[in-house]
Amino acid sequence: MKRLTLALHVTADFLLFEEGEREPGDDLKLRFEAIAAMPAQEQDIAKAVLDAMIVKNQVAGALERVAKPAAQAKAAPVRAVKPASTARRLAHAGR
Repeated sequence: MKRLTLALHVTADFLLFEEGEREPGDDLKLRFEAIAAMPAQEQDIAKAVLDAMIVKNQVAGALERVAKPAAQAKAAPVRAVKPASTARRLAHAGR
């Protein structure tokens, strides 16, 4: 893919996505344009806030993905082992 993009002098996004498919909605575009018109220091603050929100969302998603399997494992019924079968296995293992 990298060789193709370099040979054609285009981005990977250009090859993979339809026009406008990865662009933000109009409401976000207006906000980004407003931020672009701000002084550099205020742009840096806006970027930091956006970065923090993105990280927060990614961490929440990761925690949710981790919690689901753990909750499912907890909810899975534990098979009871009969004491007699345990004693037989232990006796058999000692041979």
